[in-house]
Amino acid sequence: MLKKETGYLCLFWNDILQHCNKVSIDLQSKSNDILKVVNLLKSLKNVVSSLRDSNMVYERRVGEFCSQISIIYKDENKRKIIKKFPDELDKRINAYSVVVKNFLFLTRLHVESTIDVEERVNKFISVYKDDVDDSIKYDIIHFKQFWDQLKPTFDGSDVLKIFEWMTEYNVINIFPNIHIALRIYLTIPVANFTAERAFSKFARIKNKNRSSQTQDNLSSLMILSTENDVLQSLSFDKTLEIFATQKARKKTFT
Repeated sequence: MLKKETGYLCLFWNDILQHCNKVSIDLQSKSNDILKVVNLLKSLKNVVSSLRDSNMVYERRVGEFCSQISIIYKDENKRKIIKKFPDELDKRINAYSVVVKNFLFLTRLHVESTIDVEERVNKFISVYKDDVDDSIKYDIIHFKQFWDQLKPTFDGSDVLKIFEWMTEYNVINIFPNIHIALRIYLTIPVANFTAERAFSKFARIKNKNRSSQTQDNLSSLMILSTENDVLQSLSFDKTLEIFATQKARKKTFT
């Protein structure tokens, strides 16, 4: 435990895992969108890269970390440089970036259209041709004029705020294609933790004591378990009243 390399790795991985933990917690937020996720992952990658290049900083911090730690590495002359393995973070960033490119125009709805934005709109139409049509181009022009008239105070690049704002002002029917694009964008899953939690709960729900569960009952129990936070906020008084009325043996005669 008093080896210099042990102290070095403790400090190094402590910094990396702190940053990873903060990003991981934020990725589980329900209000996240895919563009924010891409920016978070890119910033995390840059931070980790900068830490890899901070060898001299950690060399100094090891000495300050504990006075009893050795001042030299064990087998100093035999140290080898290990080749860097492929960065899995790059794969995730690239996968998200491909999707984000189709929706970047949604962050520019409040400014004048450019050739770049028009190209992205055309790309979006080609990918989601079953959901929107070419009239989205005119919706965007109209939306810009509408935005200029009302001058909202929030950031026009915040897609979730735009979605809520359109609902508040009841203009969905005026800009239907934009609303559809916003819905598609905001419902793209940015993480798989929900599915992982569902499988974990599934193992607890379908146990040996429930081996004869029907598919409908099993699905219902899964929904109740995974959406427990919503379940706790509901009132079942009316449900119990209806159930009691339907199952009551006594009949009232008039």
